Amino acid sequence: MTGLGDKAQEHNVTIELAEENCKELFLLCEESLLVRAIRNVVQNAIEAMPDGGIVGIQCLKAGDSVVIRVTDSGRGIDEQRLRYLGLPYYCTKEQGIGLGLMISSKIIQDHYGTIAIASELHRGTVVDITLPAYR
Repeated sequence: MTGLGDKAQEHNVTIELAEENCKELFLLCEESLLVRAIRNVVQNAIEAMPDGGIVGIQCLKAGDSVVIRVTDSGRGIDEQRLRYLGLPYYCTKEQGIGLGLMISSKIIQDHYGTIAIASELHRGTVVDITLPAYR
């Protein structure tokens, strides 16, 4: 993702993009907004790994939907905190202001999609952005 390379390098993070399925899947969307939402999720993943790691991005077909999955091998998020993610000004980062995920969630909802977050402490996080496929 353009512009995130420097941040990834700064955190010793590798971004692995599995493109093979992405070329066959289509979305009807406002591209710049969707890129912004995904960028926010990827940036969060990078920042969750201050000691380095891997961020994976892949596209999956799920029925009439496309799932964009972002995974990280970071520190994970406590189960008690997961329910608050996406609320205005709630942030798990010291330097964050808690608006990135809220904005991303709104963009995804405006595209008739959902965002689901699963995480395990010390193992990482999986964010699934599910959007209607364009036929």
